[in-house]
Amino acid sequence: MSLTRRFLGDRRGNIAVIFGLSFLPLMFLAGTGIDYGRASSMRARLQNAVDGTALSLCQTGTATTSAALEDQATKLIASYMPGATLETPLAIGANPRTILVKASATYRTAFASLLRINTIDVGAASQCATPMAQTFEIAIALDTTGSMDVAGGSGTKMSAAQDAAKKFIDYVYTKPAFSPQTRISIVPFAGGVAVDPKTYGSTTPWIDGAAKSAYHWTNVDFSAASSTVKTAIRSRFDIFDQLRKLDSSWGWAGCLETLPYPLNVQDSAPTLDDPNSYFVPMFAPDEPGGDTTGKVTLSVLSKSPDTKNSYTGLPLQAQTYINSYLDDNTNEPSCAFKAMTLTEAEMRVCKYYKPVWSASTSKNVLQLPNGPNNGCTSKPLQTLTNETGKLKTLIDSLIASGSTNIFEGFMWAWRTISPTSVFGQATAYSDTSVRKVIVLMTDGENSWYPNSAFDLTNMHNSIFSPFSYMINANGTKVSGSPGLPSRLTSGTGTPTTLAQARAALDALTREACTNAKARNIAVFTIGFSVPNDPIDQAGINLLRDCATVPAQAYVANSSTALIAAFDDIAKSIGKLRIVR
Repeated sequence: MSLTRRFLGDRRGNIAVIFGLSFLPLMFLAGTGIDYGRASSMRARLQNAVDGTALSLCQTGTATTSAALEDQATKLIASYMPGATLETPLAIGANPRTILVKASATYRTAFASLLRINTIDVGAASQCATPMAQTFEIAIALDTTGSMDVAGGSGTKMSAAQDAAKKFIDYVYTKPAFSPQTRISIVPFAGGVAVDPKTYGSTTPWIDGAAKSAYHWTNVDFSAASSTVKTAIRSRFDIFDQLRKLDSSWGWAGCLETLPYPLNVQDSAPTLDDPNSYFVPMFAPDEPGGDTTGKVTLSVLSKSPDTKNSYTGLPLQAQTYINSYLDDNTNEPSCAFKAMTLTEAEMRVCKYYKPVWSASTSKNVLQLPNGPNNGCTSKPLQTLTNETGKLKTLIDSLIASGSTNIFEGFMWAWRTISPTSVFGQATAYSDTSVRKVIVLMTDGENSWYPNSAFDLTNMHNSIFSPFSYMINANGTKVSGSPGLPSRLTSGTGTPTTLAQARAALDALTREACTNAKARNIAVFTIGFSVPNDPIDQAGINLLRDCATVPAQAYVANSSTALIAAFDDIAKSIGKLRIVR
């Protein structure tokens, strides 16, 4: 065999030759793979950029022009990913509004350029959708008690609540998730809740203007009145009309007493067959004695500051009252001065007929003005409206005064959005196109003060409230008596201590919240608990139990946190979503 033939037939070293010939292509393939991996990573970043841009665009108002949207999109893409290019025009759809965002970027290769692949173009698209603008009915119950005047940051808790509520309103009426037909009610509450006395009164169908309710005369003996007085005074509204002649501020302020249980934890309207189902105007009776800018003390050894009357049948201990604003007699023949018991003095209806003397309306020991509206300190509520000016005007007018009655605040908030209750403005529960929401904000705890809270001793064992007294002048009790249904939950006796009174109101509040949630009402609560005036754990627990779920119960420890809570609630009502 020739040398040439042996060389050509020799197979030793073939692998080395093959490896040498394939090395460069393998390197090119590996490098190209790296380039394409980096391009894929760039595309992922670009996708995140267009997703974020799309969501931001859908949060703009529906009136935003296409040009403004494209300008905003260009800036957003550049901020998310420098070098990316927005594809214009944006694809914008309607009903519901959708915005399709497309963008591209160019990756410059490091290895593939050896194969004359210098760039790799990547693209991404994202479409957001503004959910169909939904209609909401939102009731905001705002605590306006005296403790709201406490500092809560840069200002008072009241100023923080006002700021937060107005920002909430602005959000609702500027975001596309809320239809223009969305309506809001504002319910200020303290010891009681007021309706507008210029709009509602003795002729309002659901108010006890005809004095048919068993609660109407519990502290005024109408049956003992002369025919002259009975002609002039046929209801509490007539008493207010008489008192207004003495003091213009003594007309009815709009507060209403609570209904009997279980009507007071439900949203039903009054019915003709049940006189006690009608709302009785809240009227604080003139207590025995004279001007009580502080406290009036009566004893078996002394007469009252009203020196024309003496009181008989007194217990051995002194009697103290804090809301005496009239003489217990007048110049009318049937209402002359005489010796009488304290019960007779308080229940004397004749003293309201042509009264000739009144006490000053300066604040008493509870820092509340004396008079028939004692305990009615809140501004009248605003029923459902989409007029932001009305809502904000009411919010700006709020003042901090009075005790805390979370129960009444919640119930009147519910009534404003209930189709079956008294206002008759809300949509039917069966209308699934409308979502109902209650936002309840308070800085305190349910409170109704017994005598012991202020070192008082008298027949009522409490101050006056929407529950009237714990014990009325005619001897009936808030927990029920023959002829007078209980206003408290089943099995609750007449409270004698502050803790018992709070427990009774808490039980009503929990049941009311449960009933509202059963109507598919979303309930959010905010406890405004600042370090210098905190809410105790029992109060926090009540608000948590009232909310639809614990996550919808907020605790705000500062003014900033309160605003953030309102903002978070507004955002959670109408969520945006990526649809593609």
